[in-house]
Amino acid sequence: MTWVRAAARSAVRGFYCVGMYTGLRALLNRARSRKRSLGAQIRSLNGIRLSSQRLGQLLLRVHGRDRPAGTPEQARFGMISLQQVRPTIGRAAYRWICWTSHLGCGHVEVAFYEEGGLVTFYAVRNMARANAVRLGCTKMAARLRLAPRHEDALVLTEVSRLLSLAGMKTRQAQPEECLRLALNRRLARGGRLGDVRRRIYRKYEKLHMQMSAVHGQIL
Repeated sequence: MTWVRAAARSAVRGFYCVGMYTGLRALLNRARSRKRSLGAQIRSLNGIRLSSQRLGQLLLRVHGRDRPAGTPEQARFGMISLQQVRPTIGRAAYRWICWTSHLGCGHVEVAFYEEGGLVTFYAVRNMARANAVRLGCTKMAARLRLAPRHEDALVLTEVSRLLSLAGMKTRQAQPEECLRLALNRRLARGGRLGDVRRRIYRKYEKLHMQMSAVHGQIL
């Protein structure tokens, strides 16, 4: 019944893509996020602007997310969405490409959880650029890059700075934890799973080194 499982995986990925590009996924995630609580400190940052010399002006949104199975009950999971105040592409196209993100307002998204007064980042991605690439819109994707080098590290460093100013402590999860929390097994099974696992692990292993370099440059 291998072909049945393969067909089922293809169907799941197909429905997922339809939901993503129509914005249905974002609407469902927003509805679910209203039922998920976050700490008052991090919720207070919802709707503020992050001004960065390297990234420009970004509007920040904060949403709660479902707690993954196998994680501590006291951990509260969420997503920080960052959106350009002055888009580098047309505003209509920009609104649409941001709707393809998990919560519908993320040019870049940062997944985190808070536990014991500490905010831990475990995933970061330029969703607008990634989804433009998937569609073959290479020129749009190039204009949606926020920084020519170390983009993810810059985003996490700036978000960490903002949270620190609000009195919160932050950390970047180790690559093993990033892999465990960021991998969506429903969309990457069978022969693709090993490749996806290695790619995610290498990304966050490299990100740790980049953040040290970026932090030193900003200081």
